[in-house]
Amino acid sequence: MHIEFVTDTYPPDINGAAKTLEHLVRCLRDGGHKATLIGPHVHSSLAVFSVRVPKYSSVNIGLIRASRLKSYWQEHRPDVIYIAGEAFLGFAAMKAASKLEIPVIAGYHTNFSQYAENWKLKFLAKPAIRHLRKFHNRAPANVIPSLSVIEDLKKEGFNNLHLMGRGVDAELFHPSKRSADRRAEWGAESNTPVALFASRISPEKNLTLLSQVFKKMQQINPDTRCVIVGDGPSYKRFKRENLNVICYRFKHGDELAEIYASADIMVFPSLTETFGNTVTEALASGLVVVAYDYAAAQMHIEHEVNGLLADYGNEQQFLQNCDQAMRLVSDDSLRTAAHRSVDNLTWDAVAARLVDIGGELIEAKNGLGD
Repeated sequence: MHIEFVTDTYPPDINGAAKTLEHLVRCLRDGGHKATLIGPHVHSSLAVFSVRVPKYSSVNIGLIRASRLKSYWQEHRPDVIYIAGEAFLGFAAMKAASKLEIPVIAGYHTNFSQYAENWKLKFLAKPAIRHLRKFHNRAPANVIPSLSVIEDLKKEGFNNLHLMGRGVDAELFHPSKRSADRRAEWGAESNTPVALFASRISPEKNLTLLSQVFKKMQQINPDTRCVIVGDGPSYKRFKRENLNVICYRFKHGDELAEIYASADIMVFPSLTETFGNTVTEALASGLVVVAYDYAAAQMHIEHEVNGLLADYGNEQQFLQNCDQAMRLVSDDSLRTAAHRSVDNLTWDAVAARLVDIGGELIEAKNGLGD
């Protein structure tokens, strides 16, 4: 099967959508399928002009006419088009694919309406939902990474929703990557609690609560080390206002895996995820994960078995769980359960799910379905 990915973001961009697409492309190619890309700064025979997103200088918005995509696909027709973005490039791709009757799978990677609220642009939340609904309801299939997001979208009138979760590289993110040297760099001895946050450093990640958690942990145990890994528009401010926090900008590969495994607790207070790859990466690394009961955490954490869950938006409960996490750092059974709970979350399985959905669309188009 030939799947063409149309996307505004792809590595070296650093975000969940870019990482997901990179894994899917690799797994599809390894499985004998043809996976190609159209978008800003990707290797493609079709050039796409782009502009930078304000306050997110690492993110591009692709600009192209639907007529150019149509002409290109008339000569280089894929079996299925996967659209990973609802901006100008995505709409152009949807229009061109519709005219050529090429099956489309649209990925839902970002909760833009929730982002608007966190960026103090609440008045844009409803228009954002209308825009997203209009876009996604034109697609014969929309792939959503978590059950909680599917339920939310159903309530907003979205159609053709298919669950397609996310994988995790459990060989890369593994407790064996724990490093005494890395912990020494943080001033942490073998029994010193280390709390980690690894994600984009921006308002939609609930940074105010994260700061509260870190300060409370250090009040409970002044030796506690708090670490963040990430970048974003709030990085400098967060670092300036949290002088007792060890701050790294984005890390990759083995270095990132070592940082995960060398910590003890993952604090993840975000309320805006469609999935939350950092949750499964932390579980694979054997950390005590504290998160809200939705998206990836809802799907893969059982409270007090392999992590700690707070009711969605309940800050008091989240803070209490962080207190409990401090006491569970030495609970080997919970941390072992965390690692084992994501053993079956392979990217190969996610890619296979995408191929299955694409195959169903092709059969329906050709009149071969039930």
